[in-house]
Amino acid sequence: MQQHFRLVRWNADQTGAKAQKVNVPDNRIRLTKYVVFEAQGKEQKQGEYNCALYALPPDEADLTQEAADARKDTLIRYRFDKQQVVAGVLDKLGVKPMVWLNRQGLEDALMQGSVMVVMPNGQRRMFNVHRNNGIGYDRRIKEPRLQKRYWYFKEVNGIHGYGRDQKIAIQPGVTFAGDVYNFGLGKLVGINYSLPGKSVLRLGLIADTGGAFVPNLYQLDFLAGVYPDRASFQRGIAALPEYAQAYFLIAR
Repeated sequence: MQQHFRLVRWNADQTGAKAQKVNVPDNRIRLTKYVVFEAQGKEQKQGEYNCALYALPPDEADLTQEAADARKDTLIRYRFDKQQVVAGVLDKLGVKPMVWLNRQGLEDALMQGSVMVVMPNGQRRMFNVHRNNGIGYDRRIKEPRLQKRYWYFKEVNGIHGYGRDQKIAIQPGVTFAGDVYNFGLGKLVGINYSLPGKSVLRLGLIADTGGAFVPNLYQLDFLAGVYPDRASFQRGIAALPEYAQAYFLIAR
């Protein structure tokens, strides 16, 4: 590999990690894992399925991101925080949901950025974040349900990562979410860690990001895949470490 790439070691930003009260004990980066969870969904509000995924409201459905930014003072999307949306304020304005989830399904969708919704007839529908309400993710709030940020979604044909209106398609097992603003989109990264009896080198691209990476020079988030529940997700990532040595690979 070294005949084709120059390896630049990435030493974790321990000062930045400490400022966010994140434990990074040495020069290795912190390796978190993210997932697309499956969630049961309904076409209509029903019982515990009382949390909606909304597409963009009608007042900006045909606007580009740039055009919407220029009119943000007039748009529905910017007027309400997450708690107000969950309480039903958009229903009163006639904004139609795409699908109804229970509260945990909604929280998983907002936290992970994507959700695979299984409908009563067995149909599987993928939804991905589109645009948010302009409120930043607050790292000081540890309970996800209390966050003020809310995302509007769009229905897509696969897992999507970084982008504005047209997000890039990404694949599990070879995608990292990270600080694209400092490192750049599409950077090839190798992480090295030990398993019993062997050393593992895994390659992937930084092709996604999130609120936790603005900025973040000590962490990557590995896209593990689509899982039906937390137990299967934990089994799927059992062999992945909490910390790993990281390298940027630069073509010779």
